[in-house]
Parts: sequence; C-alpha cells; structure tokens
Amino acid sequence: TLSGMRVLIVSSDIEQRKQLAELVRGWRMLPLEADDAAMALQLLSRAAEGEGEIALVITSNQLPVQDGFLLAFRIKHNARLKRTAVVMLATTGKPGDAIACRESGISAYLRQPIGPHQLNEALSAVMGTQDDDSETTATLITRHSLREAKSGTVLVIDANRDHAMTAAQVLKKVGYRI
Repeated sequence: TLSGMRVLIVSSDIEQRKQLAELVRGWRMLPLEADDAAMALQLLSRAAEGEGEIALVITSNQLPVQDGFLLAFRIKHNARLKRTAVVMLATTGKPGDAIACRESGISAYLRQPIGPHQLNEALSAVMGTQDDDSETTATLITRHSLREAKSGTVLVIDANRDHAMTAAQVLKKVGYRI
C-alpha cells in the first residue's frame, strides 16, 4: 500500500511539485519537495540518518545542474539510499531514454502528461516489485508495460445484443480486446 509512505518529489517547476504533492496526499502518502538534485540528495541523506528512509522519489527528467538520470544514478549508487525507488516523469523524451533509465536504476519512466490513475498504477507496480536484494526492478515500468499488463481478450456471450454491446464497450475502455 502507498498509504503512509514517504515520497520525495523533485522538480524545478513549482506548480508541478504542488500538484504532485496534493495528489499523493490524497493517496495518504507523506510528500517532501525539492527543487533540484542537490536538495533532493540532502533530504534523502538526512532522512536515512535519522527520520527513517524515504522509500520513493518521483523526479522530473529536467532539473537544473543535474538531470533526473544523474540524480537517480547517485541515489542508486549510494549505499544508504540504494533501496529507494525512483520514478521519472519526463516532459520530453528522446531515443535512448529506456537504456539510460536501466543504467541509472530508474524503476518507472512515464511521459507527461499522465493521469492520476496511471500514476497510481505505476507507483503501486514499482513499490510492489521492489526487492530488497536487488538494486533495480526486472522490467522498466512504462505506460506501455502498464497497458500490456492489464490487457487480455474477453469473449462476451449474451443473448441480449444490447447487453453484449454495452459490456464490450466497457471492457474496451479499460484495455481489453473483445
């Protein structure tokens, strides 16, 4: 469960930080905010020394001085912080980002804009796949992998054609093939 989990939101965009903090508060998470990588690393280190570790970092890919990939790399290569999961919200993407995510230890890579439901699914998937003995998850979680994980094929059989059509429409909206 995400309830009660401490999360660090890292973005130089104050509006994005506020929106994310309010969203995760609605899921009963405990957000902290940082506007750059240096502040994020200080907060993570301070929390690991005393208040208890921060389990999750949600970062933008575009940060001043150090980008989100370098921040994730520094988190994953710090002995006290390596169990912290990192989720990247990318405002822009480019070829090679998936490889950079794997090399940096990023668990999920999601392009903006992203809906609250998709973000919640991704965070739940990341925190559900965290293994204390490994430094990264086996698969990089993306919008595509979330969609593929819940897709399937459903055969709708109903003597009433209207009921069958309604069921088919509802199932299609949530990602099933009919």
